[in-house]
Amino acid sequence: MGLNGGWGAAGVMMIPLIAAYLGGMFKEERQVGTGITGELGGNLYGYQLLRESGSLFSGPDYRYIVAEKEQEKARAEIERLKKEIADNPDDPRNGYRQRQMQQQYSRLEMLDQYNGSIEAVAGPIKILQDAFKDMREDTAARADSLGLNGDSIRAMKVALGLDEIHPDTGGKGLELTGLTQEEAAAKIEAALAQANEEMARSVLGKWEEQTREITRMVWDTVDVVSDGDTQQQARVGREVTETVTEQVFVMGEYVRVGETAVDALTRLSASLAGVNMVFDLLGTTLLEGSLSAADWASKLVDAMGSMDALTEAAATYYDLYYSEEEKRTRAAQQADKGMKEMGLDLRVGDIDA
Repeated sequence: MGLNGGWGAAGVMMIPLIAAYLGGMFKEERQVGTGITGELGGNLYGYQLLRESGSLFSGPDYRYIVAEKEQEKARAEIERLKKEIADNPDDPRNGYRQRQMQQQYSRLEMLDQYNGSIEAVAGPIKILQDAFKDMREDTAARADSLGLNGDSIRAMKVALGLDEIHPDTGGKGLELTGLTQEEAAAKIEAALAQANEEMARSVLGKWEEQTREITRMVWDTVDVVSDGDTQQQARVGREVTETVTEQVFVMGEYVRVGETAVDALTRLSASLAGVNMVFDLLGTTLLEGSLSAADWASKLVDAMGSMDALTEAAATYYDLYYSEEEKRTRAAQQADKGMKEMGLDLRVGDIDA
């Protein structure tokens, strides 16, 4: 049976349509997700996850774009081309530059379809950046109080990498598709906590090169002689020990077992500040700002049961064993110190004056 006899005219017309379908001529691409990617403390952008429909022989394909960033690149390229044309009005290559500009304008028009999703993540991005900067300054100040390099924390930018954008695309970000306000807030909080831990780890630990031995089984093929004249082969296993070198992050000696870097930094800085407040009340020499001093202060707090217990014990001791004159002198000294810290020169010469 000929082709026309079996299919007819309609059947013949269907052949290229079927082939086109199988080849993906009618694939459609649509946005199926959105989120945030980039660096906290640097540039954050909304990303758009796109899904291209599959065919009978292949599943859908995924890719993501950062439309806002692409818009910035297109505008920058347009400005560059404009300047080249203005600086070289008689250059014969200006026609080519004009065509390049038109391509960039067309790209901007295409990217306009993502303006809605860009605007939708603008609010979460601002919340993230503002919260991160406040958190970064707090962590840096705690590091400063311990004699650590707080400025290195202030300069840090942390990649936002809580989620994989999609298994097919790779890339890290913060997935926000379909989340309620409460769910989005929880994700933002988790992302900030992850970033804060990375900042605290930068001053309370370090990367070290460590070596370890691993043993694996290696199988060799050997010739064996059979009872007859036929030579055969067999697989013989043997253990091989190799030395592997790898980079491992090691927490500092003042971080306790099971403690995160953020927890350790908070405990050490709070203990040092609290103990120094007690020492200041009693007129005792203050502890220096160092990890060893903070560790000593933390152990003192542990021995007393809590910072509140230490403060209460110090206040009781102060009331019982300091004379009224000593108390007046200490009050005057503390008032002078507080005013000096505020940039005021109102020293109290005689508290009874």
